[in-house]
Amino acid sequence: FVIESAWEESLGQPVREFCVRLLMRKERGGILTATSLLRLIGTTNEMPTLKRTLAYAVVQTNTEYLSDIHYPAPIRVCDALAGTMFGLDAKIADKFDPDESPESLLLYLNQHGGAERTFSDADVRRFDKAMRDDLPYLRMKALENLSKEIPAALEDDITHCLSDNNLGVQNYAFLAAQRMQNPAHRDIAVAVLKSADDNWLRQNAHQLADKYG
Repeated sequence: FVIESAWEESLGQPVREFCVRLLMRKERGGILTATSLLRLIGTTNEMPTLKRTLAYAVVQTNTEYLSDIHYPAPIRVCDALAGTMFGLDAKIADKFDPDESPESLLLYLNQHGGAERTFSDADVRRFDKAMRDDLPYLRMKALENLSKEIPAALEDDITHCLSDNNLGVQNYAFLAAQRMQNPAHRDIAVAVLKSADDNWLRQNAHQLADKYG
């Protein structure tokens, strides 16, 4: 642990260099260790390595990273990386074009999303893009970061995600759908209840079906 009153500043640079090496290895455990340290002693000098690592992690769908695309939220590598970047620069997403790469879009979703946000036209466009993306992590984060008031232009995307083939995406879609008014969702929820094995998905689908009686 880094205790502010006891931390020897001369150790900062060697530890930061160690963190950069961990990030460059692109191993899940090492990334989580590095981000936990950089949240405390990082500088903007580590930002390029953090972004490159985020670019790697967001596109991973192998067994090691697939567990991150889940509900309830586990300790996620991409969340740890993005959170560290925002801790170093709260407006980091504005420095990148969200249309240029998956990691830039993910940063945009994190910075511009949230329950209390009022979405701009640009926000709606980017969240729509993310919910239609081939990467399940982007679909999930778009759903997770939606505003409390669902923009009408995103309702079809949410409905489509109710039948997503990824459990994390599907669970967050059911949570978002509970904030909508669409009686057709009842039939989708009932169908999912008949086939779902995941207890969280069954619970979320049940709540949506109950909403319409």
